[in-house]
Amino acid sequence: MVSHGLDTDQAIKIWRPFLEWLKSSKGAYTIVGPTIIGSLPARGRWDVDWRKEHHQDVFVADSRPDKNPNNVWWTGDAGQVGWFIYGFESLWLPASLLADDSQEILANALFVASRHHGVELHFNKGLAGAPHDVIETASDTAMNPAVLTAFALAISADGQGPAYPGVSGHEPDVAAGRRGANRVHRCMNELRAVAPNGGSYVSESSYFENDYQHSYWGSNYTRLVAIKKKYDPAGLFAVHNGVGSR
Repeated sequence: MVSHGLDTDQAIKIWRPFLEWLKSSKGAYTIVGPTIIGSLPARGRWDVDWRKEHHQDVFVADSRPDKNPNNVWWTGDAGQVGWFIYGFESLWLPASLLADDSQEILANALFVASRHHGVELHFNKGLAGAPHDVIETASDTAMNPAVLTAFALAISADGQGPAYPGVSGHEPDVAAGRRGANRVHRCMNELRAVAPNGGSYVSESSYFENDYQHSYWGSNYTRLVAIKKKYDPAGLFAVHNGVGSR
């Protein structure tokens, strides 16, 4: 989980009650792996040299002989290299699900969803609770307005990698892909049942997004289509599941 404007001590203070509650509930809950809470200067987040100086092994470097030293990617994203995606779906979860009378509904939906496939909650992408000026600025964009009241973006995905069509021993497993896509879809349908108008994040969503016009842009779509017709009446610029592409 990413934060902004908190030093390490402040972040630890925020998380302490939750972590202490977990310790007192041994046998009921388990955290896999160490709990790491820390802070760093924002300017060092993507700075390859800064990370090396502070012994933070967070990047995988380009191994080619003529590489640029800044050609890196996150170690946590290494599994996406050559990834053959079986299924990938996302959903904005409204902050209303955090209300006292909705928390159990949300918790049950997350549990049932997890019986089909794993699901991640990306809290740094929802804008619920952000300062007024941030909400106003974001509302003046093409994004689905659901992001303004979302506390997180739920993502479920499955795939095989590295896999390449026509490369013997590394070809995509189509049968496994269909099963994986089905598991992802059933997982997300459990969450859609409690967030039916949540919409989806255009940059992290299904290639086969159902009703993508609403999912990606919500109430903005009508205005976007009018702009498209005005400035590109012949449809020169087209993209899969884009504004006016249908």
